[in-house]
Amino acid sequence: MHRLDRSGAALRFAGSRRVRFFTPFTWVALAAAALAGAALALTGLTGDPLAVWASSEAAASVEVTDAWARPGIASGNSAAYFTLTNRGDAPVTLLGASSPVARFTELHETYVVTPGEHEAGEHDAHHHHHDHGGHESAPAGTILGMRAISRLTLEPGESVAFLPGGYHVMLIDLVDDLGWDQQFPLTLEFEGFSVTAYVTVGDGPAHAAAH
Repeated sequence: MHRLDRSGAALRFAGSRRVRFFTPFTWVALAAAALAGAALALTGLTGDPLAVWASSEAAASVEVTDAWARPGIASGNSAAYFTLTNRGDAPVTLLGASSPVARFTELHETYVVTPGEHEAGEHDAHHHHHDHGGHESAPAGTILGMRAISRLTLEPGESVAFLPGGYHVMLIDLVDDLGWDQQFPLTLEFEGFSVTAYVTVGDGPAHAAAH
């Protein structure tokens, strides 16, 4: 005689002995429980069982090329430049950057200071005027300023060039000298993930590509 207990296992009575064996239904239930336990464990680590996959997929969609930076001296400043491309099918948003070679980093954009703004000094309290060179394309007498930005969104398929006179990552208060041909990591912090690229110190992306 057989009878099912609460777990779905069948009980076979053989005299005074009771033998348990598992039905196909029970094996399915056990497999489901194991999968649920694995998902719960992953959730405990990441907060979302799909977070690890989603993060790595988004990071793989971001391409960083032609990364280079100008030489600099300890306690001084430099700037990193590169081309950023979103190869994915969803927007990505750059929020910041970090590097062990600088105590502080900021996302910057270069803008043309209007004569009225310069004369009034309105920009001095909020904006920077570091000179990294590379502004040869600006007309003579043009005053350029730099200001920090908090985010930069790239649509699917979009590329943004970080160049002298445009967007750049400001490396503030260098830990040591940045010498010619030196390489260092630069981590770009996006919304939900990060990407690390290696930057070559030199005079442009052609120099970086040679390494």
